[in-house]
Amino acid sequence: MSPSSWLVPFAVMVITPLVMKAIDRKNAKAPVPVDGSVALRLPKVFGVLGWVSVALAAGMAYGSISILINGELGVGVFVGMIAGMFGWMAFILLRDGRNHRLTYGEGQISVTDGSGVTRSCAWTDVVAGRVHPLSKMIHLSTRDGGVLKINAYLIGSDAFFAELARRTNLPVAELVKQARYPG
Repeated sequence: MSPSSWLVPFAVMVITPLVMKAIDRKNAKAPVPVDGSVALRLPKVFGVLGWVSVALAAGMAYGSISILINGELGVGVFVGMIAGMFGWMAFILLRDGRNHRLTYGEGQISVTDGSGVTRSCAWTDVVAGRVHPLSKMIHLSTRDGGVLKINAYLIGSDAFFAELARRTNLPVAELVKQARYPG
């Protein structure tokens, strides 16, 4: 085992908890109401992770092409598939980091998803909630059949979840636990 083979896993083990602790502090940050409503957004670390994923995808795509040129079809395709997964992750992180917003006030909730589509509903129209098994987004179902998709890591989201628990009969604490701490 080379001395550098443990370096990347060790760095991930050290850096990941630090990043998550910083994000948790942002979740607890008290949002400031403007004109009676509160607007929440994702932390900038989502954009940073998106650009890191772009770099990883580009490097792996280059590596995949090099491997394919050297005649290793199976390994080249495998590395290419990993590059594609990093590319997809980069797309999602950059898109959501730029567009995902949640605004709430006395009367309603309004969520803009990563695609820039905004959906709104009154607090009383929220009838159910669940956590998507892959994306870990909290899906709030409304009376009219709509779905509000909320990222659990929005800056100031703890205040929103407290308000959601106060205004609905949903098991909000369990939803947040499933979304933030899967396992």
